[in-house]
Amino acid sequence: MINVKVTRDKILHELRQDEPTTVGMEARYSSRPWGRTIQELGHIIKLIPPIKVKPFVQGNKNDSNEAVAIAEANQRPNIRFVPVKSLSVAVLLSLKYTNSSDISWFFVEVAVIKIACLMLFHIVLYL
Repeated sequence: MINVKVTRDKILHELRQDEPTTVGMEARYSSRPWGRTIQELGHIIKLIPPIKVKPFVQGNKNDSNEAVAIAEANQRPNIRFVPVKSLSVAVLLSLKYTNSSDISWFFVEVAVIKIACLMLFHIVLYL
């Protein structure tokens, strides 16, 4: 476990220098894009639901105490982790939960076809 204070703009620089390891994060709204970016660097991402982190927070709620709580929860064997969704899954879910009066289903179907074509294109490139 590494206990170093790092700002957001320097975290990717620090993680690029480290060899691939497990990175634990609390599953919040910005953790999935961060998770995808960090996964591209070769690290393993474990997203922990906030309700599972809260019992490990000791003292007042601040960034330092939450970081210790996330590290503690990350080491527990019985914690269920949230998977990092790929960008295509995130787009499909955002379309699913968009108000149907905002967009027509025609555009949803077109977006699904575009995503499927992009995924097939990536598969063909890596074969």
